[in-house]
Amino acid sequence: MFYFSPKPKESSGFLMGGITYPEGFENGGKRLIAECPEFSLWEKYDALGEEILEISDSIKNILTKISRGINDADDFDERIKLSTALSHLAGHAQTLPSAKLSLEQFTRLDPWSYGNARLSGELAETLGKQILAVISSTDPKQKAEECVGKFRNALDMLIRENSAQYVFATEHLLIRVAMSQFFSSRIRPSKSSVRAGVERLGVSYRGKNANATWKDKFMKAGLGDLPY
Repeated sequence: MFYFSPKPKESSGFLMGGITYPEGFENGGKRLIAECPEFSLWEKYDALGEEILEISDSIKNILTKISRGINDADDFDERIKLSTALSHLAGHAQTLPSAKLSLEQFTRLDPWSYGNARLSGELAETLGKQILAVISSTDPKQKAEECVGKFRNALDMLIRENSAQYVFATEHLLIRVAMSQFFSSRIRPSKSSVRAGVERLGVSYRGKNANATWKDKFMKAGLGDLPY
């Protein structure tokens, strides 16, 4: 997501959820500024007047897959869910009180006390189901080893994604450059402009197969339908 400078707001318009929005602001106080099949740009009706760039679900999955080094194995969705839940869990941990809880306080902690129902659902869907599979298995020790392996793989994905030494794949850069160009121009970017932007970052392919390589990279980035 990207954010631009605040804009003053007026209080005239229709009422939604107890808040009055001007005409054109819908979906919980958002106004569509520009869109194309890959991206959409929204303005939020709030004190900051944020502009938010959203990417399509297909490109979002590709970006997650690339940044976390996930291949096309059958359990792709499962690994995405688990690594995402762990990432959200780490972010949630930053919002907790800095003082450590005593064991007695911890065991009495209401799992909903911090109001993060989404996180609770994610953890139940991922870690919770893995734990259930362990304790209900006819070979719980073997199942536990499998569970630990999946947890380790999910952590490895997050380590890779957050590493200062992370080397961005060309597909990742293509998506980021396309996002930036759409955000600044409000116009669907072209393959030539996105490629030029990535080449300015130091990425290049030589030889007679260079154009074929770029075409393949655009397809893998989910940007194969961009105009030339």
